[in-house]
This record gives sequence, structure tokens and C-alpha cells, in this order.
Amino acid sequence: MKKILLAAMMLVFVSGIASAQRYCANTKGNGFGHSFPKPHGCVMPHKPTSAIVSYDAASTTLTVKFCQISQSNTVEVYRDGAKVAGITTKGGTTFSCRLREYGEGNYTVIVSNGKTVVDSKNYTVR
Repeated sequence: MKKILLAAMMLVFVSGIASAQRYCANTKGNGFGHSFPKPHGCVMPHKPTSAIVSYDAASTTLTVKFCQISQSNTVEVYRDGAKVAGITTKGGTTFSCRLREYGEGNYTVIVSNGKTVVDSKNYTVR
């Protein structure tokens, strides 16, 4: 019985040392005796893609595709500061227009999801 108890205590002790060594290998100290976990090497920032904006300069066609999960989407098109087109819709919708039909000038396209601006681009139509 003593041998079984001694073997179990040794197993717990050895596994405790192994986990402590793993912990020390996965942390880095700050010079004051405190250790913090290392940051993961493959972390990439997440950028929400609630809309895809594309523009064809040859035909001056602007296309905005909204993803299915987005709720309140808005596209606003301004020519030289005056609003010429716009739409407010739910997800899964595609907005398309030819900027040349509104005339030549500098266009600003603002795409928003709720109160958050997702994309803002400037185009020149001549």
C-alpha cells in the first residue's frame, strides 16, 4: 500500500514539475519577477467586411454589395458636395449606379453600417 501511495505521489509531483516547466516556457518576464503569457505569433487584426465596394473607371459604374448579416446599411454618393444618390437597406442587397449619368466632377462615396462608417472613397469622373 505504501508503494502505491508513494508511486501516486511521485506521479503527481513529476506532472506538477512538467506543467510548471511548460508554464515557464510559455511566459516571458517583465524584469520585476512577474511573468506574462507570450502573445500568439499568428494573431491578425479582424476587420469587419460588411460591404464590398468596387468601381469600374471605364464605365464609371459603382457597385456596393452588403453581406447577409448586416442590418442597417447606407450608401451616399455626393458630387462636388451635393448628394446625388443614396440608399438605406438591410443586408444581402447590391447597390449599383453609373456616376457619369450624374455628370462630371469629383465624387465622394460613403458606406456606413448603422452609425459606423465602413468605407469612404473619392472618384473623379471626366
